[in-house]
Amino acid sequence: MKDIYKDEEFDIPDGVSVSIKSRLVTVKGPRGELSKNLRHIDMEIKKVGDKKIRLIVWHGSRKHVACLRTVRSLIENMMNGVTKVIFWFFKSAHLQGFRYKMRYVYAHFPINVNIVEYVYFLLLVLIVVMAK
Repeated sequence: MKDIYKDEEFDIPDGVSVSIKSRLVTVKGPRGELSKNLRHIDMEIKKVGDKKIRLIVWHGSRKHVACLRTVRSLIENMMNGVTKVIFWFFKSAHLQGFRYKMRYVYAHFPINVNIVEYVYFLLLVLIVVMAK
């Protein structure tokens, strides 16, 4: 069954500017600028005034309506990324927005990983010991 009209509305925080042009969303804030192309998702994305964004789906199926929450989360995460600071592994290093945790999974081949963040260089070399 299709829903005739569904919408989501959320606020834009202070110090952040959002521009929307044909489903290309650009978020600017004190920590930088992020942009995301959402043209593959069939929905209306509108700015309501200066401090609100409204997402609208017309005649959407269940999966289509579920995209409302996904797009809302994407845009809110972009706004967090240009405003918040998270202190990372080193006490003096600052990263923008989010902390990512990486897990190395291997079954057969050794894995070489290089992580470069500001002036820190971390080289991880994993050697696989063959199980008996």
